[in-house]
Amino acid sequence: MDTSHAAEWLGTGQRLVNRLANRVGVAILLGGALACAGCTSDRPPGDDPIRPGVDAAATNNSVRSINSDAQIEKIPTQPVDPSLDWPRLHGPTANGQSAEQNLARSWPESGPAELWRIPVGKGYSSPVIAAGKLIIQERIGETEQLRAINASDATPLWESGYLTNASNKTSYSNGPYSTPTVSDGVIFAASAEGTLRAIDLETGNVHWQRDLAGDFRPPPLFFSYGASPLVDTSRVYLNVGGDKTGAGVVCLDRQTGETVWTSTRYSPSYSSPVMGDFGGQKLLLVMLTEGLVCLEPDTGAERWFYRFGVELSAERANAVTPISYSPYVIIVAGPGPGIVCLEVPTTGQPVEKWKDRRLIDSQYTNLVLAHGKILGATSRRSALIRALDVKTGKKTWEWETDLCRANSLAAGPLVLFLGEHGHLGLIDVSSTEPMVLALTKSSVLATPCYSAPALAHGRLYIRNEQELACFDLRGQ
Repeated sequence: MDTSHAAEWLGTGQRLVNRLANRVGVAILLGGALACAGCTSDRPPGDDPIRPGVDAAATNNSVRSINSDAQIEKIPTQPVDPSLDWPRLHGPTANGQSAEQNLARSWPESGPAELWRIPVGKGYSSPVIAAGKLIIQERIGETEQLRAINASDATPLWESGYLTNASNKTSYSNGPYSTPTVSDGVIFAASAEGTLRAIDLETGNVHWQRDLAGDFRPPPLFFSYGASPLVDTSRVYLNVGGDKTGAGVVCLDRQTGETVWTSTRYSPSYSSPVMGDFGGQKLLLVMLTEGLVCLEPDTGAERWFYRFGVELSAERANAVTPISYSPYVIIVAGPGPGIVCLEVPTTGQPVEKWKDRRLIDSQYTNLVLAHGKILGATSRRSALIRALDVKTGKKTWEWETDLCRANSLAAGPLVLFLGEHGHLGLIDVSSTEPMVLALTKSSVLATPCYSAPALAHGRLYIRNEQELACFDLRGQ
């Protein structure tokens, strides 16, 4: 990245006026996980400059510290309560729920108070927040990078970039689709070309990287790789889709990047892995092209498989991350297959608790569980937002709104929506009808808005392919 562009990001808390002007006209909204292994590159498969155990400093990854240590120490930081961080796609538990308890219940038609706004590059990756830092993954020209800023005032900290030749089979974004995961001071981020990097949160230095596309040979699909990593204390789990190499799901050692196990011959999808606790057993759940697979996380052994989803095409794919809440898991796909709630046994096959083909058939927007209801959108462009009773699957209510196909997050009974055309909405779901508390009259971001929102320490973070904005949602 040249110094003139980097200079646009210097400053603390002021709204920057030189914004990226490029706009995406039409794109498939690959929400939830946005995970696919289909982008092409001029680089030969497997020709990755860093292998596990090899010094990252000897590669062409570039790291630039924007502030000196003395400057960084002067940056005002918010009190850091890890439970209020947003360290991965859809938050701490990957189900869109936040532990926030004192959010404002209303704001003006113009929207909540804006704290800052900065330009960003291409891609559908969502922002993540940990230890007072916000991490954004983006593409600017021929460089894909991770960028760290102070989450309170957008003061830039560091950039870790690498050249990319990523190009899709369609006219949609060539930027990164995957959302990074931050765990114990390390960022795990997958590039558009399918390279997973472990990067130091404080410095931006690369610890290790793996060429997932080259090593496991998933079939080419339609868009950039986008599976968001699932990370625990010792391992990294990935939806890779290496159907010919027995690497539909891959587990790596989080310290070294070495392969721990590979499992299944299912094809890749746009959905991220989740971990569920069922009867005291931790089980790994991954939605692939063919359906939902349940694996033992220690060994990759397959417990069961449930066939479900849409037929893969340039317009359709399994794209939404499952919602796990013991003893159930909820999956959705659209248009068509709809929504299913499965009861997960400690042994044997899952049992369909309820299902419906039409009430919710989200194509890419996430599901969120709030106050005994599962909320989601229909797949048509003039989408409805519906709430179903999580126990029975029966419709509680529906809401016709300008939000259309919206991504969402929840804090107690409050559910916040980022609409695909840049509107914000806030409702209370504690009754039998949606209580609309706030809805912006006009867009706060230019359409289209495909990335999931993030909420941390009372601040809402949203982006499109031009800007990243921060709004104050803290109550009085």
